[in-house]
Amino acid sequence: MTQWLRRNGFPEASKHTVDRLMRQERMNGLIGAAGPAPPSRARTAAVPVTC
Repeated sequence: MTQWLRRNGFPEASKHTVDRLMRQERMNGLIGAAGPAPPSRARTAAVPVTC
């Protein structure tokens, strides 16, 4: 959100201020990269295991 505000005309937007305001409005921002999702069981069950 901070980067979006800075790109759209609010260069003075502070990370801490944006975080506080979003918390007051009960909004959730991105916490961090979660990484790729693990494969689903249905997809892995369909793949035969060869040894």
